[in-house]
Amino acid sequence: IIEQLLYRGTYSYRQALLSFDSKMGNIINLNELAEEMLPTIVKALRTPQAKLLLEDSGSGDFTTQFTYPEIKGKLRDEPRFDRDNPIVAWLEKETRPLDLKQIDTIPQFKALWQTEREKLAASNLELLCPIKSRGKLIGILALGRKQSKALYSQEDIELVVTLASQAGILIENARMLDSLKKQQRQVQHLLGEAIHAQEEERQRISADLHDSIAQWLVSASYRVQTCSQALSRAKNDKV
Repeated sequence: IIEQLLYRGTYSYRQALLSFDSKMGNIINLNELAEEMLPTIVKALRTPQAKLLLEDSGSGDFTTQFTYPEIKGKLRDEPRFDRDNPIVAWLEKETRPLDLKQIDTIPQFKALWQTEREKLAASNLELLCPIKSRGKLIGILALGRKQSKALYSQEDIELVVTLASQAGILIENARMLDSLKKQQRQVQHLLGEAIHAQEEERQRISADLHDSIAQWLVSASYRVQTCSQALSRAKNDKV
């Protein structure tokens, strides 16, 4: 009752965050994870936006894959961090969220380009929370500045960290499932190609046999005719 009075409109969403682990078994892909997680955290923490950045398997860069609420026509402006970005290096080592308001006071970020600082300021993001699996950074949960310029409380941060920890397990499982599905498709493709090649070879052998038998029959026919003519001439010579 005290929590309901204290948090009022966000109480149910906070409870949803705390019980997020009970839904983990029903989430099997990244779309379901984003649809379940981002709207809930936006409403629970009264933040205007939440974004999920995931590691690109090829380049290793972290790009925005999901955002809530969705903003059409602004995909080019979505946050992106190169693999060698100091922010990524910081998140790799830390378990707590990075408060972007303090970025100028952290020595590791002196290497940031001015253009990168300007993009971060224009993004209206405030917190970057690392999402890890087995100690490896695999994603970033980015949260916008809270409404009414309120600060994120310690409880807010604890909820975000807990959610990010659970999300790391789901992301890893979803990627493993996607990898297995991709391997299955590759096996099916290779099997299809093998069957197709086998069928082509069967048809080639069949055609070769047909041609060779036809040639043999023509040759045998010529030989029979030759023998018949020879026998006919021999009979005439005896007469």
